[in-house]
Amino acid sequence: MKLTILPIIAYVAVSTNVIRGIDRINIDALGIAFGVFLICMSIYFAFFSKRIKIRPTPIAAIGCGGISGIFSGLFGLGGPPIGLYFSSVTDTHEEYLANTQFLFTVTNFFNTAMRISKRIYTADLIPLTIAGMVAINIGKLIGVKVYKGMSDETLKMTIYIFVGISGIVTLVRNLL
Repeated sequence: MKLTILPIIAYVAVSTNVIRGIDRINIDALGIAFGVFLICMSIYFAFFSKRIKIRPTPIAAIGCGGISGIFSGLFGLGGPPIGLYFSSVTDTHEEYLANTQFLFTVTNFFNTAMRISKRIYTADLIPLTIAGMVAINIGKLIGVKVYKGMSDETLKMTIYIFVGISGIVTLVRNLL
């Protein structure tokens, strides 16, 4: 839990401010930039990450939390930067999962409250939310079974691949 305090503070502070000002931002251009950024980030970490190790310093925690907050506020997808941070600063799968799940529980509560207050999230989205929650939990159950057999290196590479896939999907979706 100690690893999550600064990232949570930065994440919530940044994401809530981004959500407050989202109506003044060109989302289409940012969506394209975000897709490209995710692709570049996945390539960088997949092929060059062994050269750099993110250490659990306050600057790294605040930086990764803040970057995740920006992306969460803009796109509702803040996981990749903070996932990369926790994959570098935790020693076990369990520690990685505990830290990421705790962070997302806290930050999702604040972001949802902010989106409700800005009338971005409305009652008509509740059925889609429930369907998404069911899908997430099914994915989590499958993921827990799959990840138990993975080495740390395989887990990290899997994260990088999915970050890249997220980038490709985001880029294509925003270009069409």
